[in-house]
Amino acid sequence: MVGGAQSAATVTDSPPPGEPARPAALRVRVVGRVPYAEAYALQRALHDRSAEDYLLVVEHPHVFTLGRHGDPANVLVDPAEVGAELVRTDRGGDVTYHGPGQLVVYPILTVPFGSGAIPGHVDAMEQIVIDTLDDLGLRAGRLSGFPGVWVDADGPNPRKICAVGTKVARGRSMHGLALNVHPDLTWFERIVPCGITGKAVTSLAAEGVDCTVGEVAEVLIAHAADRWGDGRAVDRQGVDWSAARAGGDRARGTDHGASFAPTVVTGPERGAGLPGSSGPSDVPGSCSSSISSSSAPGTPAFDSPQTAPDVRLEPRADAGGASPEPRSDSRDLVPEAAPGVVGDPVVLGPTAVPGERGRRRLRQAGVDPDAGLSVSARKPQWLRVPAVMGSPYLALDRTVRRLGLVTVCEEAGCPNIFECWADGTATFMINGERCTRSCGFCLVDTRKPLPPDPGEPERVAVAVAELGLAHAVVTAVARDDLPDGGAGGFAATIAAIRRHRPGTTVEVLVPDCRGDVDALAAILSAGPDVLNHNLETVARLHRAVRPSAGYARSLALLARAKDRGITTKSGMMVGLGERTDELIGALHDLRSVGVDIVTLGQYLRPTAHHLPVARWWSPDEIAEIGAVARSLGFAHVEASPLTRSSYHARRGAVAAGAGRDVALLPAGEPVSAGPSDRAVVPGGGEPA
Repeated sequence: MVGGAQSAATVTDSPPPGEPARPAALRVRVVGRVPYAEAYALQRALHDRSAEDYLLVVEHPHVFTLGRHGDPANVLVDPAEVGAELVRTDRGGDVTYHGPGQLVVYPILTVPFGSGAIPGHVDAMEQIVIDTLDDLGLRAGRLSGFPGVWVDADGPNPRKICAVGTKVARGRSMHGLALNVHPDLTWFERIVPCGITGKAVTSLAAEGVDCTVGEVAEVLIAHAADRWGDGRAVDRQGVDWSAARAGGDRARGTDHGASFAPTVVTGPERGAGLPGSSGPSDVPGSCSSSISSSSAPGTPAFDSPQTAPDVRLEPRADAGGASPEPRSDSRDLVPEAAPGVVGDPVVLGPTAVPGERGRRRLRQAGVDPDAGLSVSARKPQWLRVPAVMGSPYLALDRTVRRLGLVTVCEEAGCPNIFECWADGTATFMINGERCTRSCGFCLVDTRKPLPPDPGEPERVAVAVAELGLAHAVVTAVARDDLPDGGAGGFAATIAAIRRHRPGTTVEVLVPDCRGDVDALAAILSAGPDVLNHNLETVARLHRAVRPSAGYARSLALLARAKDRGITTKSGMMVGLGERTDELIGALHDLRSVGVDIVTLGQYLRPTAHHLPVARWWSPDEIAEIGAVARSLGFAHVEASPLTRSSYHARRGAVAAGAGRDVALLPAGEPVSAGPSDRAVVPGGGEPA
């Protein structure tokens, strides 16, 4: 039973007159290393579309950001020549730098109205950082006339360790703070930081406190929860940043190791070697932390809705030593997949252990793969589907064969294929049948892809016309080998369907486009009626389930699609080791970025080489999660063990206002009961 799950939904107390209502929970999301533009799209959606209070905790790849009134002359280099981006943003302040080794926190909060509200919000951010640094053994404060947090603020050599910038509109805040943990400080020599000349920039490492970004994040989150939680529940979720491991999983030279395990490394004397420093301090720093949590091994601390735990930091007596070199990020926030990275191939051979990499990632996320169900375990009665191959099924099969089409129904081994094809519906899979990724749940072929077939879009459109479909669903394998990620295939297929059958609504189930804004724009410009992109699982399990994708990236994609006014849809699987509160938290995230339609179904393990099923969710349990989803305001929810991403797709489109009209449904049949127009997905999930 879900029990008290509905308490996680947005419930507000009666606010003082003239002030906005207060959400029932503070939702903390640790999303790893995320490109700045993706994080901005996500926080803007949370700011504009949601009343929820969020705290996004991230690292960024190298980027310079310029505030509304910032002076471009304060960027002293060509960003492209040094491997960085330059982004003009809508916060206050001038130019700053974000990059590896820097903790970035974006509070998207309800801010009380009043003349002192914005200064009070900035003051709160600064105080949270000051308290965090104090716990880490580093004294810091404010420097009169200058924003941010400074070391030696009252001394002869003030050094900025944290930049603060914000925007408050319609009673909601965005942007936030950037705390230097151990970034390469030479990056700040390429700009005039915050437009301030004559003042040094420092970091925890340069001040003799050697911590990982993850360790610092834990302390800061606890203080933020104390400051902004106001006694509310803290719904804390995040990507896997469990104990660091040697070697790690590498993609394009980036270590995906994590930083949760507290580590102490000796560091320099404070301020040593900084431009303008007056010499070393006589108080060495350290970061030996003991973080209390009831979370399972490998899960982030205080992961379920609760108040933040106590954090105890114990100074280490022998801290001090050699100056730190700019170090790799192998012990910091686990990056989401780097742009353009092709997924880990499934390699089977005499010395390979099938699925071992995915199993290892599950362990790191706190799930014991050996405790999962055997692939040969007998399925419950509610997951058994009779094979019925009557005339309608055979007719659709002949159409697919004659036109040389690929359906995800077949490629994924979907259990609903007999029922769906008997109803004359299928989900067409374009851009070939071989995927460049190897998600841990998906049955689709991962051999080297063949070149796209230029005639495929036309053949799909002919099939849609011949079958007389009122609602067509088109999906694709991930094609990271193509410059546009396969976006052109979607656009061409949508256009072809419009030519052959203009009255058909078109739903596309898309990969993440590797975060490429132009690729997504090409799909959206073709005018699909529904854009579906599946989140698939909770944040903690993302690295194991979708190693080449990212939780924040998927939410950002859905937010960008919603910016174009398109009906958006997403789906999740159950049975991979997630908890009820995590599912509900993910539903909050989807709804908060504007998703209209959501699907929930049981994960089914395709082969022994795929991730194990942790457990079977009963129909009643899934239905209860569906009820919570409906309470959050989704226009349409499909939730049952055999629900797949395109299950009742036409009905969902109509309910969300994307269908042509209710007249598409059979006479006398209510929208809530709709026709059986299911389409299908890979082994319990999606090829996207």
